[in-house]
Amino acid sequence: MIGWCAIIADRQKKPAPSLSEWKAFAVFSGMAFQLVANMLVFGWIGHVLAEKWHAPYLTAIGVVVGLGTGLYGMAYLVKRLMGDKS
Repeated sequence: MIGWCAIIADRQKKPAPSLSEWKAFAVFSGMAFQLVANMLVFGWIGHVLAEKWHAPYLTAIGVVVGLGTGLYGMAYLVKRLMGDKS
């Protein structure tokens, strides 16, 4: 009886994620972090400048610049992952 239960328990175990799945998770989470961090940092810089110069549109410009730099960084990482060295 104990041997039979062990066989059933072994069949119910899920296989551990492979290294490539963890690598993909690390890459995509890194890209998401890079995008969000760029938007926050440039948005904060824009906010500081907006308060200093009394121009509220600078916050939006900072966020858009952060979005652009984040997307550029994501494109660079994707190109590197696809094997393009340039």
